[in-house]
Amino acid sequence: MWCAVCLLISVAGGWRRLARTYPAPPGKPEGRKFSGQSGGFGWCNYNRCLTIHTSPEGLRLSIMFLFRLGSPPILIPWGEIRNCEVKRFLWIKSVKFDAGFPPVARLRLPGKVFEGYEDLIAGAGL
Repeated sequence: MWCAVCLLISVAGGWRRLARTYPAPPGKPEGRKFSGQSGGFGWCNYNRCLTIHTSPEGLRLSIMFLFRLGSPPILIPWGEIRNCEVKRFLWIKSVKFDAGFPPVARLRLPGKVFEGYEDLIAGAGL
């Protein structure tokens, strides 16, 4: 049952499409690491189970081992991030954006992961 749920979420939220379009290269990721992050892919939420690495190449996202079935790590190049919208709830900033053109998926990630990379994002508006 657990495997079926993990696979369903990876398909429904768009992670699987992202993984086909933006597979992460093998090896240890470089850049700044943000562990235990929350985010959204389509209508699916990943609460405190994302690891995000930021580097000059882009955003590398992976899911905690227990939930990873059907969701391999992805690397979204900065130039493929479009239509950014900054949202604020109390003191928490998040960024909604499309990955790819035409969009492969709509994502929501914590605003702090974009700090220092605003100039690399296509039409960022951050």
